[in-house]
Amino acid sequence: MRQTLIFLVAMIVLQSAAASVRKDPSLTLRGVGLGSSPVEIVKAFGKPPVEHRSAADLESGMGQLMELVYDGLKFDLCKPQGQTEFHVWRLIVTGPDWLLEPGIKVGMSRDEARRVLGAPSSASKQKETGRETLHYMFSAFDGWYWVSVAKGTVVEIGAAEDWS
Repeated sequence: MRQTLIFLVAMIVLQSAAASVRKDPSLTLRGVGLGSSPVEIVKAFGKPPVEHRSAADLESGMGQLMELVYDGLKFDLCKPQGQTEFHVWRLIVTGPDWLLEPGIKVGMSRDEARRVLGAPSSASKQKETGRETLHYMFSAFDGWYWVSVAKGTVVEIGAAEDWS
């Protein structure tokens, strides 16, 4: 009886430890996500309908900036000083046609998104819009991701490197 009780307690402790070690979701679309190049984006999605280039951001060190915009999907890229390639530093999904790995998309319920991503690090609510944002932190690198919800439905999903 005592051995059974010790075994059960050990199993509960191990399950709790495993649950607390969360693997970062990839948050990729067709294999494209944070760190991807413009070539990878165009290969996966075709030429973007909208492309913007901005002056270099010298203050934060992001260098030259570029946006590649598709219907319901935006990739923000930077080319830090000393680098030869642009890479995705932020992606924002607002359209329901895009399924992000690990299985989340705009239009799903708040509860479904939480089932996939787990409990958020924090949450905030905008009084004027009633929109709630669930905030998550990446554990493998300095960045974050979020899920914005309106009336119980996901309306935006995003991820970003931390350049602050």
